[in-house]
Amino acid sequence: MKHTQRTHRQQGSVLITVIVLLIIAAMSVVALTLTLQDYARAQAKDRKELQAFYAAEAGCHEVMAWMNTRGVGAPPAIAPYFTPDSTGNFPMLAANIGSGIDIAAYGSQYLPVLRDASGKEVARVTDLKILPPVQPDPPIDRLLCIVRSVGQAARSGNTKVAELYLAVPVSLDPLTGAPAAIMSYASTSFGGNMKVHWGEVWSLSNINMPNKSQMGDNQTQDPYKKYRTEGQIEFNSTWKADKWGKPYASGTYGTIVNPSLTTLNMPCDAVAYGSIGSDYGQMMYQRASLKWPKYDYELIKSIAKSKGRYFVVDASGKLYRDGIVDAAHRVTFEALNVSGVAPNRSNWDDIEYDVVMVDTIAGVKPTPSTPLPTISISGSGVNWKGLYYICANLDMSGLGTGSIPAIPMVREDGLVNTKDGKVFMDGLLVLEGSFSGTGNGILYGACYIERGYSGTGTIDVWYNVALRDGFPRSPIMSNVSAARWKFRQ
Repeated sequence: MKHTQRTHRQQGSVLITVIVLLIIAAMSVVALTLTLQDYARAQAKDRKELQAFYAAEAGCHEVMAWMNTRGVGAPPAIAPYFTPDSTGNFPMLAANIGSGIDIAAYGSQYLPVLRDASGKEVARVTDLKILPPVQPDPPIDRLLCIVRSVGQAARSGNTKVAELYLAVPVSLDPLTGAPAAIMSYASTSFGGNMKVHWGEVWSLSNINMPNKSQMGDNQTQDPYKKYRTEGQIEFNSTWKADKWGKPYASGTYGTIVNPSLTTLNMPCDAVAYGSIGSDYGQMMYQRASLKWPKYDYELIKSIAKSKGRYFVVDASGKLYRDGIVDAAHRVTFEALNVSGVAPNRSNWDDIEYDVVMVDTIAGVKPTPSTPLPTISISGSGVNWKGLYYICANLDMSGLGTGSIPAIPMVREDGLVNTKDGKVFMDGLLVLEGSFSGTGNGILYGACYIERGYSGTGTIDVWYNVALRDGFPRSPIMSNVSAARWKFRQ
């Protein structure tokens, strides 16, 4: 009897223990469930707040993008407000900002919407305003305006307010320009037609002058035209220059040098030229001292990748967009054309200067000894506008003037020429390789050739003086930046 009672008491104790453990376990499960629910709610709240935050931020970035693309994508009624002047300021915006510009008043399509991978809306901008540049503390130099954007997460109603202080940088450093129309930094003699108007031809080495008949205007006809070399100027027999009795270089071309010349960068008009005449001699400077431009490979590459167009070229001269070498990214030279050009070029002035880079496969700046492929371009239909930086040799043939309508070309004194304005390029061509070609394509701007310039029908260059001090600022060169952020709620 006692044994049985003891056994029952032991069984009851075990049962109580089990029940207590089960209660504890159940309470733990409930607590864990509540904790997970609270965590999930907190995560959802954080996610909604983050979505609202990103929406608010997107609204501010949208306005900044308009300012750096001359109003592309902005409401048409106010798009002109986002066109900067030559100093980088926005005078139309300043004149019309008043007490603020409400973007929502121009239509909800101008308010950014954020969607997930499936296209489902997760947040949107519900209010977007451009406000006058009221200085905060501490103040911001060259403050342009303040953008206030309210972002709201879908369904939850969570909101965030972002204020972005936009400023124009104090230093507006444009890309390096072109101090001369044709520049050849090759260590070998510089030949080709060298036909130039309104600007100068520079050469690091000797210049082999073409036939006199290929020279075009003389000094009287074109006072801006000059030939300068750190080496010597060599004339062939068509110039009928009397080289005998004077120092000259041996070889095909005789070098005309004034024995009494002791000062660098002096014209050659003191030398007896036979039938050449001072109209040509006064525009030719030998043993000149030249300050060569240096084009920043990494800077141009960064701009081309982020805001311009970027290509690479393989060993056979084939082009690939975005630096991806496969069949899907293989393109022809037409891909280098600037986009949006009307067939009659009536909108040429509205086409922005682009930054286009054709890089090496290795993605590094070529050295003087790096073998470079050759890109061959022939036929009409070439429309280039901007800074073209090409890490290859370039052979252009058969360009001529074709049927491409003319564009105005403006000289330093304001003279406009449209008669010869059927150009294939408007801008600055920088070649890490050499240039050669046939035909007489016209370039309005300038070209810099690292490895020499030759050919029987090389390009006819009309110098654009606007390139002298720096390449014109274009929308791909952001001149508006986020000076300060402020977030609320």
